[in-house]
Amino acid sequence: MLLLIAGEDPHPRLREVEWTTLFFFVGLFMLVGGLVHTGVIEAVGRAALPIVKASPVGGAMLVLWMSAILSAVVDNIPYTAMMIPLIKSMATTVNVEPLW
Repeated sequence: MLLLIAGEDPHPRLREVEWTTLFFFVGLFMLVGGLVHTGVIEAVGRAALPIVKASPVGGAMLVLWMSAILSAVVDNIPYTAMMIPLIKSMATTVNVEPLW
């Protein structure tokens, strides 16, 4: 927007954009959105629900160990994007604030 207001040519600036990173994030959020839309995230949350209902500490330990194991295979950004809807779905069923 500022380039248009200033009247500068945007092409040199567009060459400096890290397009691979932008497309990575677009693909990542499309993938996580697809997992949410198809119900995969909800199914994983339902599978973990007995542990979370039995003990909030057990649920926290489940998330902790799942994070430790999956972070060895999956990068932290895709893992976090996947876990946000999962933890939200787990938290709503046991009436717990997911971040605290």
